[in-house]
Amino acid sequence: DEEYFTISCRSLNRGKVKNWSKEKYQELVDWIISEYNLPVYLVGLTKDNFVPDGVVVPETKDVADHISLLSHSKLHFGGNTGTSHLATMCDCPLFSWGEGYDLLLRMASETNPYNTPVELIYQESWDPSVDLIKTKLYNFIDTIEIL
Repeated sequence: DEEYFTISCRSLNRGKVKNWSKEKYQELVDWIISEYNLPVYLVGLTKDNFVPDGVVVPETKDVADHISLLSHSKLHFGGNTGTSHLATMCDCPLFSWGEGYDLLLRMASETNPYNTPVELIYQESWDPSVDLIKTKLYNFIDTIEIL
């Protein structure tokens, strides 16, 4: 019955342009924990993610464990990754960012069988400011009334 958020912090050599900086992830996680007083769990492989201080790395054995985490999460956030698509398939509200209207279409409809609430910042780039993310995320959480 624990309430929590989930995050993926993409940190891959392949397609580095899609990685957000470790400093930005840390600032965002610090703000999330302070603002909402909820734990944040990592979803995805630790080898493919940066793990900010304060993020809980759960013991996971397989994709079913990640699906379970997402299925019970109040919200999944982070730069757009495969786990973003998985979140919508688990009916977990998604806040993400990336680049391009086609990405928004994929997230909002093509890989969203439950019509799960999605906020995707796509007008900017893969590297939006932390302040923009905080503002948009705060408004999204307020709008979908998950807390």
